[in-house]
Parts: sequence; structure tokens; C-alpha cells
Amino acid sequence: MDMSPPYLQLIISGSHAALRPDTLIGDQRILWSVLPASYRDLLCRFNGGVIEEGQLCFDTPIAFFKEDRQVQDHQSDCVVELFALQPPGETRAPSDMARLKQEHDESDFLPLGVIAIGECLGGSLLCLSTRPEDHGAIYYWDYYWKYPWCRPFFAPRIEAAERAFPDLAAIRADPLHPRRRAAIDALNYATLVRLADDLAGWLASCRPTGGESCPVASGT
Repeated sequence: MDMSPPYLQLIISGSHAALRPDTLIGDQRILWSVLPASYRDLLCRFNGGVIEEGQLCFDTPIAFFKEDRQVQDHQSDCVVELFALQPPGETRAPSDMARLKQEHDESDFLPLGVIAIGECLGGSLLCLSTRPEDHGAIYYWDYYWKYPWCRPFFAPRIEAAERAFPDLAAIRADPLHPRRRAAIDALNYATLVRLADDLAGWLASCRPTGGESCPVASGT
């Protein structure tokens, strides 16, 4: 089915009041300044929103394992909430992406410059890069990356990132270490997978599941 903006109009509900970029202040204004034009356009059309399960599904390149044996070369997920730039004083969902960015930056949860733009079924995150080297690229953070059915996929990626920093223990112990940012970002990138070069490419890959539950891999 067509995943063009007209189709999105049918599946996104509960958006916040229409976004007025000229009124943004503080962290929201700073974030707006680094967003790619395509995502700015999406925010102006839908300032976040809730999506019924199974209406915006996509495949990931994350292999699925059972008893340490690969049984599938991909997994699927679906977006259930697109984050917003909330109006002042608003607390209801969809959540504010600038606030989430601040929380993630403070906890070194994602690579610096990669922001969460949506939540998927089961708590995984749809992410967007604002970094110059991959500006606008769409990434996926899998909540289940440590779980048995995902761990064999992610473990080699994490091990490769760790090998690039032989003094990793010292880096982790020293908040002022000159390579701390690079090490943290490398390790966090190892838990992300790239879905598309830009928003349009990702949307083109999406599909509904005909009203059925999105086929998200689980440990069952």
C-alpha cells in the first residue's frame, strides 16, 4: 500500500497543535535548526502522533536467532508513536523529542547527534541522525539487543567497537578522557542499525499489515 503523506493522514492521530517554528525557543529551537528539511516538513504536517499497531511496519536487518542458530535474516517492527515538539505546558503524548534528546544525551544513551523520533512496539526506537556525515539517515535502536534472539547479531558489532579502544576501561573510568566521546559513540552506534539514507527512503519501505499485529520478533 502507498506510504505517501496522504496515507499517513489516515493513520496518524492525536497530534499536538500545529507547529509554528517561529515560536520555538530553547532546546526545541536548537533541535529544529539541525533537523533535515524533510523531517521539518513532517513535523509541520503532523506534530507527533499516535499510530495504531500494525499500520506503519518495516523490516530491520537484524537476524533472528533461536538457540544461537540463525533462523531468519531479518526482524520486523512497527511505529506506535511519533514524537513531537510539544507546545508549552503540554504533558500528554506524543512525547517531546527535545526533552528526550536531553535525557538521552545526559545518559549517553544514543550517539551524540542521533535523536529518537518515534517509539516502536515493545519499546524500541526509531532514530534520526543530525550529524553532518549521515544527516537525515534513519536508524533503529532495538530494545531487545541484549536478548538471546538478538545477542548473536549485536555481539560481534559491539566487540569490534571495543577493539578500537584498547584502553576502554580507562576511558570509562575517566569522565574527562579525551577519547571518551568517541568511545561512547562507537559503542552506541554498535547497537543501532541503519534503515534508510533519509526519511523518504524509510517511508517507502514501510507497509501496513492489514490490521493484524505487526510481526515483531520475540523470544517466544
